[in-house]
Amino acid sequence: MTPIDIADLEREIHGPQVGAFSERWITSHNIRSNIRIAVEYATGTGQKIIKTFTPWEVLSELLATGISSSDQPAWERAARVIESSDDERFRTAARNGLLPLISIDKVMGTRRIDAVAESMSGLTPEGVARWLLVDQETRRALALLFRLQGYKVADEPGVHDKILLNPDGTLAHPPAGMLPPDVPFSDALNLRDDQIRVYLKAVENAVNVPLPNGTGTTDYGVVEIAFTIFRVLGFPHGNSKFADELIKKYTRAIKVPNPDRRPGAEEMVEVTINPEGDLEPEDVAPLIDRLKLVGTNDTLRQVLARDGILGLIQGLYRMPALTFSKEWGDWKKMLDMMDEVSAIRKGTGSYGGVSVIDRVAALKKIKDLSELRNKKKPSDTATQRIIDAGKVESSEGEFYPQGFVKKAATVYGTVWKMYTSGFGKKK
Repeated sequence: MTPIDIADLEREIHGPQVGAFSERWITSHNIRSNIRIAVEYATGTGQKIIKTFTPWEVLSELLATGISSSDQPAWERAARVIESSDDERFRTAARNGLLPLISIDKVMGTRRIDAVAESMSGLTPEGVARWLLVDQETRRALALLFRLQGYKVADEPGVHDKILLNPDGTLAHPPAGMLPPDVPFSDALNLRDDQIRVYLKAVENAVNVPLPNGTGTTDYGVVEIAFTIFRVLGFPHGNSKFADELIKKYTRAIKVPNPDRRPGAEEMVEVTINPEGDLEPEDVAPLIDRLKLVGTNDTLRQVLARDGILGLIQGLYRMPALTFSKEWGDWKKMLDMMDEVSAIRKGTGSYGGVSVIDRVAALKKIKDLSELRNKKKPSDTATQRIIDAGKVESSEGEFYPQGFVKKAATVYGTVWKMYTSGFGKKK
C-alpha cells in the first residue's frame, strides 16, 4: 500500500495554498484593494491580538471554512468587504446571492438532503440570478459545468470557452498533475469527490481572463460558487444521500442528455438505475428539467439551449422566492417517505413484528405521501408502486388469514383512490 504523502494530505484538507479569490477578481468588482479588515483574537494567556486581512483573504477564508447563520463576526467581516464596493449592483447581488451560496457550499458537503433543504431558506432564485448577472466568470464556469453534464448551452456573445472531451465524456486533456477521471462528469452516481475536483480544475483552466501581462485563468473560488449553483439546481454530485439512496436505492430510472447529438436523435434518454425501484425519472429530475419559464411552457433546459446562461438568469429571476426551499424540502420528504415504505414492506424498524395486513393498512397513513400528493408528487406511476400491497413481505412463519388477498387488494384500491382523488387537500 502506498504511504500517505503529507503534502497531498494537506492539499486535500486545506485546499490550494493560494486563496479562493484573488486581488484581480476583487478589484474587478470595484472593491478597493487597499482596505484591510481587522479581526481581534484572544490568546491562551488572555491577551488579545489583532490581525488584518485583505478583502480577498476574507472571502477566501469564508469559502474555505463556511459561514453559518449564527457566526455574526464572519458575516460582519464579509459585509464590510462587500459594502466597500462602489458598485451598487455588486453589493446587492453579493448580499442576496454570493453570501448565501458560500453558506450553502459547505452544507452541500454534508451529504444530507435534510441539511441542504434547511439551508435553502436563505437562498432565492432572484439572488442567484443577480449574482450570475454581475459576475461573468461565474456564468462562464456554470455554462461549462452544464456542458460537462451533457446539456446544450447557447454561447454568450463574445464567450467561447471549451473543454475537450473523449467520446465517452471523460476529459481529453486532464489538468497537469491530476489523474484523469475514468467516468464522465455526467455520471454523478459513480463520480468520486477526487474526480469532481479534476473536472472543477478543468473548468477553472478553461475560463481565461485578461491580466496586465497577458492572460490567466479564473479563481477556483469562482468555480466553486458556480458548482454550488449547479448542485442547488438539483444535481446529486457529491451528495451521497441524494445519489446513493433517493436515486440508486429507490428510483427505477433517470433521464439524462443524449450523448448522440446527431439530427433527429432524442434530446433526453432513459437510463435504468434500479429495476425494482418505485420512483420515476420525473420524481428526481434536476430542476432545470422540470421548472418552466414563468408564463411559458418552456423548461429551463430549453431556455438554456436557446438563450444560454443569460436565459437561465431571466428564468430564475422570475421564479417564486421559495422555489429552492420547497423543491429540496420535497426531496427530503420523498426520501423520508421511501424509508418508511421500505420499513413497512420488510417489517423492520417501528414496523417490526407488525402483521402483513396491518402493514398494508399503514400505507394509507404515510403522512409524507399524502402531503406530496397534494403537490402532484411523486408521479402517479410511482405512487401505484409505493402503495402496492403485493410488495409487502410476510414475516417468517406468519399465517395468512382466510381472505387476506381479497382484503389487501381492497385496501390497495382504497389507498390508490385516496391519493388520486384530492384526498388531504385543503378546502
